[in-house]
Amino acid sequence: MNRPKISVPFTKTDSRLELLIWVLSAAVLASVLYHYTVLPERVPIHFSFNGQPDSWSGKDSV
Repeated sequence: MNRPKISVPFTKTDSRLELLIWVLSAAVLASVLYHYTVLPERVPIHFSFNGQPDSWSGKDSV
């Protein structure tokens, strides 16, 4: 079967949106890396009904 080949060119808006997405993705990654370094070595991973932590793990589980 011969299918038509469609070429959709990028517009300025498309380029700007892609740049915005890359910048936001980099910001999220930087935030994750920063907050990981300031986490304590032991973090609560489960809480009881009264809000007290009853299970702990290393920060790698986050």
